[in-house]
Amino acid sequence: MGEVRFIWPDLTSPKAQIMFSSLVEGMYLRGMAAVVRWVLKDQAEPTIGLCVPEFNYPGDDKRLDYMFWVKVSITDGDDETWLRGAPSCPSPKTSITSGSLH
Repeated sequence: MGEVRFIWPDLTSPKAQIMFSSLVEGMYLRGMAAVVRWVLKDQAEPTIGLCVPEFNYPGDDKRLDYMFWVKVSITDGDDETWLRGAPSCPSPKTSITSGSLH
């Protein structure tokens, strides 16, 4: 396993905290993780990692939502093998041609 970092929302922004908590809770309840790119500074190479949601209950009916970011080491040629098991995503060109949404 590569380096591990913690991700949390801006503690001075209630709106950011609500959005982040919703994301963490949704991912946690569905048993999901996210493949993300981490860029430390401008013009730096991005690093691929996994975000894994987590809850912590420090007491007094408080819940702390955060994610672990774990660096995934992918060497040349390994990326196809590692991503082979990932679900496919529809392309942006996908559209509904018939039927209704209701």
